[in-house]
Amino acid sequence: MTLFQYHLLGLALTSLSMLGFGLFLLIKNTKRKLNLAMALYCFSIAWWSGLECAALQMPTRELSFLLMRLEYIGVAFIPTLLFATVSYLLNLSSQVRKKFLLPFSVMSAATLIIATIHPVKQFLWISPGPVFYLPVWGWAGSYYWIFMLFFFSAIWISHVLLFQRWLRAEGTERIRLTLFGLGSLLVYLGGCPEFGLKYGIRFGWLNPFGLYAFPFYVGLLTYAVVQHQFLDIQIVIRKSLAYSLLVTLLTAGYFGFVYVIENTFRTTLGYRSTPLSLIAFAVMAILFQPLKFWIQKLVDWLIFRVPQEELAKRVERLEQEALQTEKLRAVSTLAAGMAQSHRGRSVVLHSRDHAGRTRRHAGGCDLRRDHRLYIANERLSGRTTRLEQRYR
Repeated sequence: MTLFQYHLLGLALTSLSMLGFGLFLLIKNTKRKLNLAMALYCFSIAWWSGLECAALQMPTRELSFLLMRLEYIGVAFIPTLLFATVSYLLNLSSQVRKKFLLPFSVMSAATLIIATIHPVKQFLWISPGPVFYLPVWGWAGSYYWIFMLFFFSAIWISHVLLFQRWLRAEGTERIRLTLFGLGSLLVYLGGCPEFGLKYGIRFGWLNPFGLYAFPFYVGLLTYAVVQHQFLDIQIVIRKSLAYSLLVTLLTAGYFGFVYVIENTFRTTLGYRSTPLSLIAFAVMAILFQPLKFWIQKLVDWLIFRVPQEELAKRVERLEQEALQTEKLRAVSTLAAGMAQSHRGRSVVLHSRDHAGRTRRHAGGCDLRRDHRLYIANERLSGRTTRLEQRYR
C-alpha cells in the first residue's frame, strides 16, 4: 500500500469508529448533557474525516476543494465541543463553563462563515499541485493562523482542566480520566500534523499513520465504558459470548497464519511434500492451544476483572444487608414471642348494648392487637427468609 492509501484508510476508520461511538452514546441516553456533548464531538470528527476522505478521491480539483471547505462544518466545532464535553465530565460550574464556552462558540461560528458560507482566499485555498503523497490539498491562507490559535488554545485549556482534576481524583474516577485524557492526547498528537501539510511541512511517519490514533481512542473509550462504567454507562457482557467471539477470531487468524507460513516455506524451500505440510499444521496446532489460553486470561483480566474499589463497595453492601437481616430476625423472634403470649390469655368477648356500642368484658385482651402483631410477625419472617435465600 502507498502512503496515500494508508491516509485514506486512516480517515475511513476514523470516520466509521467515531460515528459508531457517537450513535452508541445517543442510544444509551439522549437526555444527559454529557452524552449529547460527547456524541456531537464524535460526529464533528467523523464529519471532518469522512469529507476529507471523499475530497481526496474526487475526479476534479474544484469538487475536491468544495468538499475541503465543507469539512470545516465539523472542524470548526471540534475544539468547542471538546471543551463542552470536558466541562460536563468534570461538573464545572456554569460560570466557568460560560466564561470559555461563549468565546469558543463565537470563534467556531466565525470559522464556519469564512470557510464555507462566505469563503475567502485568505483563509484557505487549493494547492497548485500535489502535496507530498496527496494529489490535492488545501493551502493555509494569511488568516489561517487565527483559526489555529483558537483551535490549540481550546485544546490546551481542556486538557489542563482534565489534568488538574486528575491530580485530585482517586480510585475509579482517576482511571476514567486517565483513559479519556491519554486517548485524547494521542488523538491530537496524531491528527494535528495535518495542519503542517497546509504549510508544506510533513512530520515524518505521523503523516499519515497518526490518523490511526482515532480508532485506538475509540477502543480506549469502549474499554472505559465496559470495565469502568465511563459516562455512567453499564454494559453487561456474557463470558460465553466473549469467549465465542475470541475463539472465532483466533481460529480464523490461526488458519490464515498457517496458510501464509506454509506458502512461505513452499516458496523459500521449494518443497511440494504433503507429509511436511501436515507436520507444519500439527506444529502450529500445538502452539495455538497455549496461545488461546493466555489470550483468554488476558480477556478475563481486561474485561471481567472487578476493580478493587468496586469490590470493596460490594463487600460493604453485603455486610450491611447481612446486619439488617440479623436485626429483622431478632425483631421477628420478639414479635412471635409477644403474639404467642397474647394467644395464651383468655379470649375477649364482645357484645353490643341497646345503643349499638361495643363493650369489652373484663379478663381478656384485645383480639385486634393480637391480629396486628401476628400480621407483623408474618411479614418480618417472610422478608427475613427472602434475604437469607438471596445471599445464601
